[in-house]
Amino acid sequence: MVPKERKQLPEFFEKKSTEREELLQMVEDQRQRIEDVQRQIMDLIEELNRLRDEQKIRERADRTEK
Repeated sequence: MVPKERKQLPEFFEKKSTEREELLQMVEDQRQRIEDVQRQIMDLIEELNRLRDEQKIRERADRTEK
């Protein structure tokens, strides 16, 4: 809501500017968290693929032993 009196305008816009900066910081923080989670997901996928490959190798070794 915009103030009705002119003398309140600078304060109003300063407050809006501060709110905007806070929101921008929140967005940046969330973006960083998203990137961190994406990296964790990629690491987990790599680990899953590595474990799956190890399991396939063990299964092949078991079949050749029989």
